[in-house]
Amino acid sequence: MVKLTIVKNKLISLLAFSSLLSFSVWGVSEVKPENQREFEKASSSVVRNKIYYKPGKFELAATAGLMPYDDVNDHYFVGGKLTWHLGDHWGWEILDAQKAFSSVTSWTNNLIASNSSAKLQTAQLRYLGTSNIIFSPLYGKIRVFGSSLVYFDTYLVAGAGLAGTETLQISNSGGSAVTSSLRTGLDPVVDFGLGFKFFLNQSMGLVLDLRDYLVFSETYGKKSPKSNYSVFVGVNFFIPSF
Repeated sequence: MVKLTIVKNKLISLLAFSSLLSFSVWGVSEVKPENQREFEKASSSVVRNKIYYKPGKFELAATAGLMPYDDVNDHYFVGGKLTWHLGDHWGWEILDAQKAFSSVTSWTNNLIASNSSAKLQTAQLRYLGTSNIIFSPLYGKIRVFGSSLVYFDTYLVAGAGLAGTETLQISNSGGSAVTSSLRTGLDPVVDFGLGFKFFLNQSMGLVLDLRDYLVFSETYGKKSPKSNYSVFVGVNFFIPSF
């Protein structure tokens, strides 16, 4: 009778342990499914439970921007970017295309108008297109406001392309600033910068892009590089997830 009781207790303990083990396995499966673990392992992902995987995907962004540090010209941009992600850290920005809306600042006009012999030449952007290499050294997620997670991606960009420019001359005529066009054409451009992306879900995110377009434009009869530091904000869409 004692032996039967011991055997019975052992069976009960074994069943309880088996049940606990099965509940633990089911709990892990709900938090991190096996197929996601395998996918993360295959893609060499460092951050677990990501909401978006970049390798092999395309990204389309719509952006708007301005040049905040140009005292001579006001530049505003509307455009877009098409990117192909080769991996989590490397990508090819196939095209960065921007349409520029430019005008001479009131400060410049007032300066020329106040000096009867003043003349000034400046090069304005009309449009530009570049192709760039993207390197993403940091990406991850941050916990904010308790259980909320923000997924982010930082990147460096560098490349080259062409810019449509117009060389203007601003001179004093009868106490007023008069603007005349001296030249229009295509000029080479080298660009580089830093950007931040914030992923909202598997289909879209927000982007902040800080970029300098170094344009070899012509003023006073010779070409020289001119820095065009620009700030962009936009919305990016992920393909084919969208």
